[in-house]
Amino acid sequence: EQWFGEDGHAERQAFERLAHQVGLDNKTWVGEGTSYDRLWRLYGKDAIDICQRIHVEPVMSEYVVEGYPVLLAEVAHMAEHEMVETLADFLRRRSRLALVAPQQQLQDSAGLRRAAEILFGDQAEARLAEYFQAS
Repeated sequence: EQWFGEDGHAERQAFERLAHQVGLDNKTWVGEGTSYDRLWRLYGKDAIDICQRIHVEPVMSEYVVEGYPVLLAEVAHMAEHEMVETLADFLRRRSRLALVAPQQQLQDSAGLRRAAEILFGDQAEARLAEYFQAS
């Protein structure tokens, strides 16, 4: 069933083929559904770009924080298409990870460190320290 404002059937089929190739149709989280359903609903045809990132670099299919559905490929997409200014912006507003994941899990997450590198480059450690000192 197509949602209001959702991209067309051809785009959805192209996305589903690519999502299947990279294994996103088998990737679920906390019994809530598949990653590819979530990506399509959030990004529409831009989800094809996210899958292509995973196809080129399979590590991008890893979760930012284990057990929560945000993928590193989404972070790379955000870095290129959105103006993520702070780690708090990413964790609270864009991914909502700060609202659902325990603070200690965020601090211990290697995936979050990788996400910070994607978003902030050589300022990643400083941004992580700034966020966790303020929290």
